[in-house]
Amino acid sequence: MIHSLPSPEPFVILAMPRTGTHYLEALLNDHPNILSNGELLNSYDENWPDKDRLR
Repeated sequence: MIHSLPSPEPFVILAMPRTGTHYLEALLNDHPNILSNGELLNSYDENWPDKDRLR
């Protein structure tokens, strides 16, 4: 019997600073079927393309 994986389903978690979001991200990344991309809209991330537009 062959089991297919479900298609990826994107989701967003919004939270205020200092509420345990880094811990939550670490917990999510420990799961084999979940990928967390971190703080994508964080203006201090120097690797974010077009970061100057966010200021």
